[in-house]
Amino acid sequence: MLLRLVLGNLLARRARTILTAMSIAVAVALVVGMTSGFKAFETAAGTYMDQYMGAVDANIYRTQNQAKGLDRSLFDEIAGDPQVRLAFPRLNSDAPLLHNTFANPLTAKASMVGVNRATDPLLGFMKINRGRWFAPGEMACVIDEGLFKARYGKGTDDLDLPPGETLAMKGQFGPLELPIVGVVHKPGIFAGFMQTVYVPLEAAQKFVFGPDSPAKTSEIRVQVKPGTDLDAFNARWTERLKTLDPDLKFKLARQARENLDKNFFGLRLLSALGGAVAMLAAMFIIFSTLSMGVAERQRTLAMMRAIGTTRRQIAAMVLIEGVLISFIGVVIGIPLGYGLSAIVVEMMKPMFQLTPALDWLGVILAGAGALAAAVVAGQIPAWQATRVDPIEAMNPLANAPDDHFPWRATIVGFLLILIDPIMLFFPIDSELARSVKFYAHLAIGLPTLLVGFFLIAPAFIWLITHLLGPLLCAIFRAPFSVVSQQISGGRWRSAGTCASLMVGLGVLIVMETQGNSSLKAWQLPNRFPDIFVFTRSLTGLSPSAQQKIAASPMLKADDVMPIGAFSPEVGPGILGLMGTQLPGNTMFIAVDPDKAFRIMELDFREGNPQDASRLLKQGRHVVVTLE
Repeated sequence: MLLRLVLGNLLARRARTILTAMSIAVAVALVVGMTSGFKAFETAAGTYMDQYMGAVDANIYRTQNQAKGLDRSLFDEIAGDPQVRLAFPRLNSDAPLLHNTFANPLTAKASMVGVNRATDPLLGFMKINRGRWFAPGEMACVIDEGLFKARYGKGTDDLDLPPGETLAMKGQFGPLELPIVGVVHKPGIFAGFMQTVYVPLEAAQKFVFGPDSPAKTSEIRVQVKPGTDLDAFNARWTERLKTLDPDLKFKLARQARENLDKNFFGLRLLSALGGAVAMLAAMFIIFSTLSMGVAERQRTLAMMRAIGTTRRQIAAMVLIEGVLISFIGVVIGIPLGYGLSAIVVEMMKPMFQLTPALDWLGVILAGAGALAAAVVAGQIPAWQATRVDPIEAMNPLANAPDDHFPWRATIVGFLLILIDPIMLFFPIDSELARSVKFYAHLAIGLPTLLVGFFLIAPAFIWLITHLLGPLLCAIFRAPFSVVSQQISGGRWRSAGTCASLMVGLGVLIVMETQGNSSLKAWQLPNRFPDIFVFTRSLTGLSPSAQQKIAASPMLKADDVMPIGAFSPEVGPGILGLMGTQLPGNTMFIAVDPDKAFRIMELDFREGNPQDASRLLKQGRHVVVTLE
């Protein structure tokens, strides 16, 4: 019986029901679309990491002084370890390209990767679009799609690899020219950012370190035998590398997966926060709809009470109405959100190897959140419906609604608003306290803040009605008594509308404030270098290359300044015991103090450029950033 009454009321107001259901559907689609989009990216990244981790258990490289490379003796030692199944080297460096063979003259360089074709298992995961991989011992190269397009001005689908093509690279020990035998796939966004050429390891070693230099690499990747205790293996080789060279780093591949999971956890948290905002807006929309319906059916509800309908049945009817509208929105919103996510994924396929993925957790959160929002939003309208007096059904004229100031709701609202600032500014400052405050702000502070503002909204409506109402009614020649009666009769409905606008406007202000704050933080100086010349070559810029740059007629010779950069790792030590949060490594920049402070305008919060220059030239002094 109640269901028939609810359906009859919804069908009698089709336009309102459809608009409310579509609002819920948009909110649900937003949650499902965001979570499913992140799921597609996470699945693609996880698949790649699983393939990588299946072939690599650990990696050895230098944290600084990369130009020194890794000696052959280190590779022989790690390869001879009884717990190592396979060790294979790689050499990564810049490869300046000769422009006369390229359709795009701006293609100045590529990233060269020297590989051992006979032992490198990662090459098997890479898709060859044209041609083939070079054979072990063959002096040839394979380029990626980005370099192929830069060379020929077309994509791999438009042109086959011409026979007899070569790639010429110039280095400080002479040029390197190799025939191109294949084109390997790379996601479009990476292909546009960085072009890669894969060459035999022996050729790369001679190109980077010279023909007379011993065989060196930039990293060594390791597979361990089944049953190996990775933690013990990691500890043993970490200590061994410290005795050989403090710059050497031993890193387990699973640490990269853990870092990836942490990054995606942050994205999932952001999507959950966005979904919570959407559900909050949906809750206020449902509240406004139900409150309006109760106000319009005062006499009908009073007649139902007069013929024996209980308060519980009246409340259930209002709640069922809200749940049904929300359920319709969920049924429409889930496929709509997945469809929008699939469209975005399809559009980004040229850049990423993605496939649409439905995040069932997001579906559950969106569906349960929408239904819960309907139940919460229906509480006040249901309570209002149960307060209808059956005697009103016998009254031919409507009673004027109460126009008293909502003291109780206002007091409760202000108390709820105070909870969040009290938690945030409570005078306890420690690392644990900051973490507790942050999560309490998200879980308790923000919800109570929004509910508090919702509860004080009727007070503002009452004040604005009595203060500005007569003036506005006089301007528009409307009777104030009628306007006041309409507003007073739907005060909570007006509060729900205000709350919906409050959530949307609050999100807009947060985005605008955050964006402007980020931009304002970048205080561009009046004096700053016009050009930065850099290289990713392991050997850096040679003195002769620096002299050529300084001799350019377009540059001021006195304002050409070489820069050195390196990133030593910060050990745990006493800093770890103190709970100090420091990054894994810190960037050190070496400059000529006199030139640096003359051509760069730095904002000194402590000290001054003159004293800083004098102390830096003495040695054993540094200038640090505020962070």
